[in-house]
Amino acid sequence: MELLWDYCYFLDIGNGFKKVPLYTSKGIVLRNQDLSEADKIVTLFTQKFGKIKGVAKGVRKTTSKFGSSVEIFTYADYLIYGKENKDLDIITQA
Repeated sequence: MELLWDYCYFLDIGNGFKKVPLYTSKGIVLRNQDLSEADKIVTLFTQKFGKIKGVAKGVRKTTSKFGSSVEIFTYADYLIYGKENKDLDIITQA
């Protein structure tokens, strides 16, 4: 996970700037699991970072446009928000 901290951006959080590990990569979905009522755990294989596990929030809602992008064997360009010392990242866009 240390490699991902090289790809950080500074975001304005209102009272200053915060260093946020936000990175993009093209990848293919290897596996997905239901997590809660509206979320899925997605395993991606990306070109830059290899195998990444993350949570796609709100993809199981009926109004979600993001849901079809995290189905198995889907190839897309993903925007991923990483957290330090966490196993699961957050997949925000595809």
